[in-house]
Amino acid sequence: MLLSNAKLYALETNTDSLQNLINNLPNDTNKVKYMFEIIDWYQTQLKEKAIDIGFQAFNLSKTINWPTGKAISYIKIGRSYWQIGKYDSALYFHFRAAYKFNKLKNHKYYWDAVVLIGQDYANNSEYEKSLFYLNKALQEFKLKNYDEGITYVLGLKAWVYEAKGDYVAATKNNIEVIKIAEKKNDSSSLRVGYFTLANNNLMLNKYEEAEKIIDSWYPYLQKNNNLTGKLQKR
Repeated sequence: MLLSNAKLYALETNTDSLQNLINNLPNDTNKVKYMFEIIDWYQTQLKEKAIDIGFQAFNLSKTINWPTGKAISYIKIGRSYWQIGKYDSALYFHFRAAYKFNKLKNHKYYWDAVVLIGQDYANNSEYEKSLFYLNKALQEFKLKNYDEGITYVLGLKAWVYEAKGDYVAATKNNIEVIKIAEKKNDSSSLRVGYFTLANNNLMLNKYEEAEKIIDSWYPYLQKNNNLTGKLQKR
């Protein structure tokens, strides 16, 4: 990380100081990387400013002829638009990022962009298009045995199916997430997976199955002082 969290926090509400910091850096790839860090920090703080910096990063990458910087800028701009709920704009830039990364043969970032496209479609309630892109990414991640990517996409698919009201399909995806978490002995992911599964069982009127899950995980939540969420034992 090029900029410390303390430095970024100090600039959080002072956009003039932020812009001065950027302006005083030499025009090179490091400056673009600084901008990327600032964008990541400000996406949940000063969202409109994050978009502005994203375009600055893109323009500088273009000036210094850094194609990867241009492609990453598209991702950052797209994510920033997603943060403010402008899913059509997010989709536009994520598609451009996917095209650029494919052209650069940067497969990791390409598939990251494909996942974001699937997420954008889901947020736009275009569920079939969302599942099309998520399934493409899932197939690739399974070929590469990329468990983190598999788990993330399965979670997104489960959410899409829940949004569609298809709790049977959502359950199938949740069970796959749970299997991966069990293999990795990831108690946090297991907790989320099982409580999501319990919620789906409730929606399917499988009350006994849901209660068993809640009863088995409630002591874990008590032990970790984490009693938040929709499914608390009453």
